[in-house]
Amino acid sequence: MLRFILGVVLVAAVFLGFVVLVQSLAFWIGHAGLVRAQAGNARISFALDPLDLFDGTARQVLFTLLPAAFMGAVPAEFVRSFTWKGLVQRTGAALVFLALAVFQRGLRRYESGSAIAVEV
Repeated sequence: MLRFILGVVLVAAVFLGFVVLVQSLAFWIGHAGLVRAQAGNARISFALDPLDLFDGTARQVLFTLLPAAFMGAVPAEFVRSFTWKGLVQRTGAALVFLALAVFQRGLRRYESGSAIAVEV
């Protein structure tokens, strides 16, 4: 049960980091509704597939650009076969995705772009 709870916390951190990252794209590219929707749909679609279906580049994408593997197959594997190395890897991945959540930088860019200078 403890492995399950730890896996859920790590998946939640990856999920939160990815969602904040995708939502923050609006600060740089303007209206990002379509990108957000596509990323969400792709994440759900690929998270439901077993990891054995993918190899090479597709597997790398599922672990990096679209972390669907961290939300689907990896937590189940983590609960089935716990290793300390796996715990360190999953924790590192969660921390990386949380660090990539660039909301604060995007918010600063948004605030500076909308500042109104009034000359008196």
